[in-house]
Amino acid sequence: MAYVPTVWATGDVITAEKLNKAEEGIASASMKLVVIDANQKDASNKIYLSDADQEIVQAAWDSKIPAFYVKAVPLDGSSDPEYEIHTVTGVGFYDWGNDNIPTFDLSAANNISGVSSIQTFIRKDETGWYGTYYSD
Repeated sequence: MAYVPTVWATGDVITAEKLNKAEEGIASASMKLVVIDANQKDASNKIYLSDADQEIVQAAWDSKIPAFYVKAVPLDGSSDPEYEIHTVTGVGFYDWGNDNIPTFDLSAANNISGVSSIQTFIRKDETGWYGTYYSD
């Protein structure tokens, strides 16, 4: 269940219940690692997240608190760095065609020309949350 913040009004009393709720929210928002491994790409170049990572990203989407970062693993034998770490820089819907696609924007990849990389977003389709692989 996603954390829902308390809406405080002037004069509200801080109770143990409300303070515990706040602490649970803080604890659940601690940063988690999600892995996108280019070696797991399918024929459409989508890299679906593991079940555990799907849960992390869905919880972040539900709460609109992007409390995860991404380890992008390049293809075996690639000249890319061993991996890239991305942070989430935005959360929202991407209008692609006339679709509103749930999207997390990530910090930029290494962008070395001629080197394959992970695109800088995580999106959701009917199968689940995914990153994509592309080659320059």
